[in-house]
Amino acid sequence: MQVTPASPQDKMSGPEAAGMRPEDSQTPTSEKDLTCYHCQLPIPDDLNLKTEHDGKQLRFCCLGCQAVAETILGTGLTAFYQYRNEKLTKPELLETHKKEELHLYDREDISKEFTEIVEERIDGEFTKCVKTRIYVEGITCAACVWLLEQHLNQQNGVVQFKINHSTQIATAIWNPELTRFSDLLIAIHGIGYSAKPYQANEIDELQQKQQKQAIFRLGVAGIGTMQNMMLAIPLYVGALSGISEEFLILFRWVSLLVATPVVLYSAKPFFEAALRDLKTRHLTMDVPVSLAIGCAYLASAWVTLFGGAEVYFDSVCMFTFFLLLGRFFEMRTRFKSTLGIRKLQQLLPTSATRIAPDGTEHVIAAKEVKIGDILHIKQGDTAPCDGTVSEGSSSFDESALTGEFIPVSKKAGDTVLAGTINVEQTISICASKEANHSRISAILDILQDALQHKPPLARQADKIASYFVAGVLLVATAVAVYWGLNDPDHAFAITLSVLVITCPCALSLATPTTLTAATDKLREIGLLIVKGHAIETLAKTNHIVLDKTGTLTEGKLTLKKIKTWENGVTDTEILDVVGALERHSNHPIASVFRTFGKHPASQVQIVNGQGVEGVYQSTRYRIGNQRFISDWHPSAATKNDQSDESASHLIEVYLASEKEFLATIFLDDNIRKDAVPVIRALHTQRIKTYILSGDRLEVVQPLADQLGIENYKAEASPEDKLNFLKALQSEHNIVTMVGDGINDVPVMAGANVSVAMGNARDFTKVNADSILMNNDLACLEQSIHVSRKSQQIISQNLAWALSYNILALPMAVMGMIPPYLAALGMSLSSLIVVINALRVKR
Repeated sequence: MQVTPASPQDKMSGPEAAGMRPEDSQTPTSEKDLTCYHCQLPIPDDLNLKTEHDGKQLRFCCLGCQAVAETILGTGLTAFYQYRNEKLTKPELLETHKKEELHLYDREDISKEFTEIVEERIDGEFTKCVKTRIYVEGITCAACVWLLEQHLNQQNGVVQFKINHSTQIATAIWNPELTRFSDLLIAIHGIGYSAKPYQANEIDELQQKQQKQAIFRLGVAGIGTMQNMMLAIPLYVGALSGISEEFLILFRWVSLLVATPVVLYSAKPFFEAALRDLKTRHLTMDVPVSLAIGCAYLASAWVTLFGGAEVYFDSVCMFTFFLLLGRFFEMRTRFKSTLGIRKLQQLLPTSATRIAPDGTEHVIAAKEVKIGDILHIKQGDTAPCDGTVSEGSSSFDESALTGEFIPVSKKAGDTVLAGTINVEQTISICASKEANHSRISAILDILQDALQHKPPLARQADKIASYFVAGVLLVATAVAVYWGLNDPDHAFAITLSVLVITCPCALSLATPTTLTAATDKLREIGLLIVKGHAIETLAKTNHIVLDKTGTLTEGKLTLKKIKTWENGVTDTEILDVVGALERHSNHPIASVFRTFGKHPASQVQIVNGQGVEGVYQSTRYRIGNQRFISDWHPSAATKNDQSDESASHLIEVYLASEKEFLATIFLDDNIRKDAVPVIRALHTQRIKTYILSGDRLEVVQPLADQLGIENYKAEASPEDKLNFLKALQSEHNIVTMVGDGINDVPVMAGANVSVAMGNARDFTKVNADSILMNNDLACLEQSIHVSRKSQQIISQNLAWALSYNILALPMAVMGMIPPYLAALGMSLSSLIVVINALRVKR
């Protein structure tokens, strides 16, 4: 049978009117009789979009209708079609030129810049899939994230689609045999959002543009709020003590003039988002926000034009300003997260020097390096990819990846990692991996996956967000209908009062105002909060994981002691020789001795990975590792074995002349002075502490003993650290990670809350939830105390805000609270919340 559109008088339309399921309607006598299952409009002859549901083939007129219907059916809301009472509108179709632009991303020469091939287990078998990052525009709340993930994960061929709300970057994995990349982008555009492949430079320009526009909108709203508050005072006072009609009209018209650009320009994003939500039949907080701003403004404009009791232009401007301010701070946090990811990507160079079979050198783009290519890496250059040393020897600074500041010696056969810096002399490596599969790329993937992980509470919040908004709108609608039937003259005023009362201003301020005050207090202490959840999570922390180098230690080598092996040789003489030789070296160990040495050394030769040799006052000396000295004095190893066992965890440097083995010099990275009392204080609060380090066990164990930390793990890679942390979290522990190196970033991202030291690398600080600006570990203990106090105040504020709404809403519904009193009550409730929040700073 053919489904005909229902007339306006019909209560139900199409198959629903006959008590039939919608899908039963799609059994036509010809293809031309088909109408869209979702919007019931005719389906073009050349379009064949189908979805199977309960054994029936459902057809659609466009991708938008198909997407929305699949989302509705997939979430179990089939009753929506049975009880709808009007025809649905079609989602806006993409223009032809926009589709053609999106289809360009399917070209291999373009897509290779931002996609990679991965293997995913599908139905028990490994299948080659494509993985990429997508930047999604238009996300305003958790409900948007939920809709996008639900919608995209239901698309044919999509294996996984996850969005990081903080950065608005999605990770998509799909089967190229079943779908194309452009289909994913079209699906996102089809429900009202914009999307493009994540490419750092383009996204940076886009974010800068968005930020400038947000600042301007915020400025307009701020100026409008100040001016309207100034104009509102005489109106409020005049309502009590009397005001002349001329001034009343003047103040209202000026208020209207000031509020209009705020509503039409500053509040425009709320209205646009609300319109998009209504088109896609998905509710977010933008709907009631837009309704409140729009109704209050129109009602006030009506009163200004035709006369009436009250205007609410000041409330409109203030409401808009505070909403924009909150979203601006959220935007700044999101942009900082994407900036950190870009900085990690920028560790890799853009070019590489490849050696041809005939020995000639050619400069190529780093992305063109293939496995097996021989590359030259000069002193000071960065390795463009992972590889093994094929010729020469040198030392590489791996601190960007491992956090350990001492360069690592590399000789033939050793592995060199992309992003590490050659600090000595030119060597050749054979590429073992392409740039996009290097170790640093793996760290980036770990970081992205950790950032996209959502705790159960966040996932639950995503699901209930739209239901809360629907509840607010249903209450306001019910009130409007009831009073419209019983007392039309007062229906609008009462409905407006209910809408203002149900706008959760105090409820919305209960948490952010307290967190703002706590953030300011923590900044005074020395802890800079980077991400909003840090305070809440820090208050619940019961396990703290600490990195060693640069966190528990100062991250700088110092001279501990000298053991001489020949009588008559003083420590001063030893240091003079060492200082003269090490003055010619750029090795971090050399910096310990540069202040020593009365006379210059000559004939100095730096032996990569071993030490320095030179002549000082007519005698030839060597300083370096044990192997370097043993070439002259084989007995040096035996003597060194007899040294103090208590110094086994220290770094050892050896000095010898051609005639005799002179001394062993012990260096160490000092423990921070505040580390011991802080660890004790944390243990007093029943917070367990752990050490995770990439350093040797014989170095980590003595440090843990000195600090009184029973749990530690040495020689841990970033993956080992992240697995260790996940094991703690699997036991329902709240874990705080404190670190300073880029190698700590993945585990910091995976922790419930992360703290970076103030002397950490920029990338580490940008991706941390908080930063110890003064490098004082004592701030950590104080910060936990402030965080816990802030949570108590938040609970008090929430209790007050909920009590206010529960008591005031029934009174507003009964018409006992006029709009101006509702606005005043909302302001007073918010003021109480703000004043209570400031107690956290005491």
